[in-house]
Amino acid sequence: MTAPPPGARTAARAEPIAIIGMRGRFPGAEDLDSFWQNLAEGVESISSLGPEEIRAAGVPDHIARLPGYVNASPLLGDVDRFDAGFFGFSARDASLTDPQHRLFMETAWEALEDAGYDPAAFPGSIGVFGGCELSTYLYQLYQNIEALGYIDGMQLMVTNDKDHLCTQVSYRLDLRGPSVCVQTTCSTSLVAVALACESLQAGRCDMALAGGVTVRVPQRGGYFYVAGSILSPDGHCRPFDAKAQGTICTCRKRLSSRFCCSFCCTEGLASAASTIPCAPTSCAISSVCQPMLAPTSTATPPGDKSARKISRSSGS
Repeated sequence: MTAPPPGARTAARAEPIAIIGMRGRFPGAEDLDSFWQNLAEGVESISSLGPEEIRAAGVPDHIARLPGYVNASPLLGDVDRFDAGFFGFSARDASLTDPQHRLFMETAWEALEDAGYDPAAFPGSIGVFGGCELSTYLYQLYQNIEALGYIDGMQLMVTNDKDHLCTQVSYRLDLRGPSVCVQTTCSTSLVAVALACESLQAGRCDMALAGGVTVRVPQRGGYFYVAGSILSPDGHCRPFDAKAQGTICTCRKRLSSRFCCSFCCTEGLASAASTIPCAPTSCAISSVCQPMLAPTSTATPPGDKSARKISRSSGS
């Protein structure tokens, strides 16, 4: 008799978890409905930037004309807007806070609204699991330090550092569950979801918010393509396509309140590079998680190849 894969017995006994609320903001889509419509209609939300926009972003002409410089960028709307008073921020504190932190907090509140729960009235504990990218906003602050006057180092760390993303939300919304920052690069949001599910099933919290955010400032600016890297040479992202040449760094924000997901553990072969996922030699995947495997494609030739290997090894 063949033994079940590792973790199968545990997964079979796990209590189901319901998705009760979701909220997301993406380039070209202010909500999840618009995002889905863009996907269904094949709308590309990467913007091609003209010479004037590149100059306005501070990129000199001699740099923008160099071979390999791609004038393309994903633009997220209203990253400079924030209802400071609603979340208990002073105007100065808000101006010192990374847009990633501000958007994560706004979307956390909106996800709770979508779920129909007031955190102040909810009788249980609410956990927060998420991650963001290195703060480019902090660099901009230091570039204009004279205009800002005295800046406290601790304040800058709390309002810009990745480690304070989730605790800031828990503090401002008075959430009493676990507050865990996750940093696994491109898989941060998915790992945050998995950790949130584990926390729910272990009884560490009664509801969980999980997601991730990336906002780079200034938004309008291109990037350099280097052969063999994960970035696209022409500013287009073509996942699951024979013409896939690379991905593009996006500005995104997605958050859900109480997720339904399963965690996939892999081990085995090393990747050809640290940015390329490897195919597992052993894998325990529940039927809930299998439909999520295909969308992990990176739109790069090695990444798509790895995704196909993972899909075949799971039988999906």
